[in-house]
Amino acid sequence: MDSEGISENKCFTFTWIIENISYSWHKNGECIQSPVFVVDTMAKTKWRLKLYPKRDEETEVEFIYFVLKREMDSEGPKKFEIFYELFLAEDGSVLKWNDKKSREFEKGDIWGFGEYVKNVEVFKIRRKNFQPEDVLTARCRIWNSIRAVKTDGYCFARTRIVVERNSFLWKIKQFSSFWKSVCEITSASDGKSIVTLNFFPKGDR
Repeated sequence: MDSEGISENKCFTFTWIIENISYSWHKNGECIQSPVFVVDTMAKTKWRLKLYPKRDEETEVEFIYFVLKREMDSEGPKKFEIFYELFLAEDGSVLKWNDKKSREFEKGDIWGFGEYVKNVEVFKIRRKNFQPEDVLTARCRIWNSIRAVKTDGYCFARTRIVVERNSFLWKIKQFSSFWKSVCEITSASDGKSIVTLNFFPKGDR
């Protein structure tokens, strides 16, 4: 069946919500992984999405890059053929989508969605569109290529990038006569230094 015909069939939709996406620290080649999801209507196969916010070092222009992975411990046959597509959405509207792809996934296989959208589009130029309230929403739809399923399936998952916020009280003794004060801020979680502040009363450095 071709990609046009498959659209009329029932499918499985996985919606992945990533909160605090602007705080992503991931470097080129590092990814954010979605929770695993199981498609009961397709032989209980097990999958997950991976998001590479900055693609990899070999790409001249940085793109957001998604991949779909069939988990190694997935149930179902050794090889499972599907149609799949991915789109970024906000409030039900589609902001970016890819053409449907047909692939045969073995257990442990990973296939990408290509250079999906430029990093600068998502994080700068159209940030308000792609990241309302600092949330990125991705939806992946999967069809069984061999036989149609009888019912649509849905799964929703949420990933939250943890943000540590600190406040501090900086007491400067003998303020009228001091020449320099140093304050080191450490992480509450591991005690490591985050930033060092230097205060000079007369702008001397």
